Amino acid sequence: MILLAYAALYAVFAYALHADNVQVGYPPAFIVYSAAAQSLVAAGIAIHALERGESVARIWRWLFPLLLLEPCVGIALDAVIPQDFSFQTHGWEWIVNLMLNLWFMAPAYYFNFRVASYRG
Repeated sequence: MILLAYAALYAVFAYALHADNVQVGYPPAFIVYSAAAQSLVAAGIAIHALERGESVARIWRWLFPLLLLEPCVGIALDAVIPQDFSFQTHGWEWIVNLMLNLWFMAPAYYFNFRVASYRG
């Protein structure tokens, strides 16, 4: 139940970020890709919680690297695009904020990693 609650919280968090991405001016292709990837990450948490990983492991094996690509591109864009809060404008504050976001996201990606059956 805790993992399903985390999946719901993660989905709300991702939705809020995407609403901001549209306002800030990120490229539309990235916004669509990011929304799809984050939806799949939230779904992966639920799949892991429901222990349904075996049935989707093959799909998640090729999908997982694409899911990892999204935060990497997002971090690069976040560092330079926003005018009000970016690495260029806030330096260390931006880095601390990034670390907090990564701390929140890390379990989600770990659960997706487990769904992909990369575990030993």
